[in-house]
Amino acid sequence: MKAFKRGNLMDKIYADKMIEKYQTMFYGFALSKTYTIDEAEELAARIVLEAYVTLLKVDDISNWDGYLYRIASGVYARYVKEIKRNSNFAIDDMEITSDVDFTKEIMQSEDYKLIKREISWLSKIQREIIYMHYYENNKISYISHALNLPVGTVKWHLHDAKKIMKEGMEIVRNSGELGIKPVSFCNMGHNGWAGDKGDTSDFLNTKLRQNIAYSAYFDAKTVSEIATELGVSPVFIEDEVDILEEYGFLDKLSGNKYLTNIKIDNVPLIAFDEIINLQKEISKIICDEYVPLLESKFINYHELGIYIPENDFGYLLWSLVPMSLGGQFWDKAFSDSCLLEGTHYRVKRKDGGDFIAHASIADNEKDLNINAHFISSGDMTRGSMQYPVASWQLSSDFDLREFGWRDNLTSDFESLYLFMIGKMDKNEATLDKFRRLYDRGLIINNNGKDEINVVVVNVHRDDNNKVNGWSNDLFSLLPAYPDNMIRKVKEKTHLIYEIEKKYYPKHMHKLVEYYANLDINKIMVLDELVERGVLKPLTEAQKKGVMTVIFSDTLPN
Repeated sequence: MKAFKRGNLMDKIYADKMIEKYQTMFYGFALSKTYTIDEAEELAARIVLEAYVTLLKVDDISNWDGYLYRIASGVYARYVKEIKRNSNFAIDDMEITSDVDFTKEIMQSEDYKLIKREISWLSKIQREIIYMHYYENNKISYISHALNLPVGTVKWHLHDAKKIMKEGMEIVRNSGELGIKPVSFCNMGHNGWAGDKGDTSDFLNTKLRQNIAYSAYFDAKTVSEIATELGVSPVFIEDEVDILEEYGFLDKLSGNKYLTNIKIDNVPLIAFDEIINLQKEISKIICDEYVPLLESKFINYHELGIYIPENDFGYLLWSLVPMSLGGQFWDKAFSDSCLLEGTHYRVKRKDGGDFIAHASIADNEKDLNINAHFISSGDMTRGSMQYPVASWQLSSDFDLREFGWRDNLTSDFESLYLFMIGKMDKNEATLDKFRRLYDRGLIINNNGKDEINVVVVNVHRDDNNKVNGWSNDLFSLLPAYPDNMIRKVKEKTHLIYEIEKKYYPKHMHKLVEYYANLDINKIMVLDELVERGVLKPLTEAQKKGVMTVIFSDTLPN
């Protein structure tokens, strides 16, 4: 490498450039020869000074690595002698090697790897300051200006970072349990309204985010503590933590700790079996004491402005029973709203979402024993701003619909309304809309004729001239729950809570109790009614439209 000269000597600017280029290597060399960061900095400073003074006195250098290595080795030899004179420090086992490419030795040394590792475990701001100061050779005043931090704060971070790195280099970093056996989430969903970016399943769509959430579920943790539990560098999780905190899945507490705000179910199989049995007992109570009231109230459905395909009263019950056991009706009778006062399980999220987040830990053994047949969606309502039409729907193993709440589109019910009032003919322009109506089971083709395949209820418009999916004429007709039934069910739900609460962190207990009070399995109720002969098994056509109710100001012809 040809150096620029000033007379017969190396140009000062060029010497400065080469010192800057090799400064990191000098520091790495010093780290490989000393025991503490402070000693490494002292030795590196001496090497830099010696190298600089020497370079200004020489002409061309053909082998920069070898030349600077000899300088570094000489400085180190004098440094060792100085230590020996001033202490009882033993140097018998130390070796000072000769001409070699010291850059390779430094990069491969264990201490150099440790320092790189420990830098990755610093906080984001400390990593940035360390890099700017030691790797980019920036002065503290420049770093202060660039990061908009007081000079004293930058100095404190440098001091604290060195202390943390020193301590870290002296320990063995072991992964927590999640670093060895990470969890996976399933049944991720929401109670409320999803936002533009989706719900729990969209935000926790990677195993890394799932394990971040679970690591801070039972105890609040810092980013570093989460990283230790997962066995990864904080570098890889900081941004993920920021996103989860920004959208309300993690709460940031004092001391820069995070606590998960997701109801994560991980009830063991033996306890789950107890809960299933209690839910079945609740289903029998409902079938005994409430379903007969529904049958009696709606037997004359014609007079109540209700359309049923093929006038099958049982088909009405398939929708009416789960509807009457959901949403505001069950909540009013069984929920204890006081439990949620002062809590923020339900979060208004920055993408417009407003929901309680929930998920379950996937467990192959448990999943094999849990009948997916018992799983259903929550009550889904839709309402049109353009037409007097709204809907209620439940997705379950009984229907043939796919994709759940994401595919439950208001536009489909608007198309159905136009079809009902004779303002949507089948032609090339409406072909896609008709295809949606067929796919969603809202209409079927019966011997060449398109017919409505769902229950339709004639209701009045509200004060805003709209039809509401949760507050309309039908709901005022639903019979009240008998007091005796409420008492019996509450006894069972309290037992469910006592079983469940031990498997959740304390900050989730109020939500667990709230949900336990509502712990009714609508699918089990329907199964019980089929077993008793009150309901008949669904036909293939009925499976496409079951548990769907349309509210409109008009009925099909």
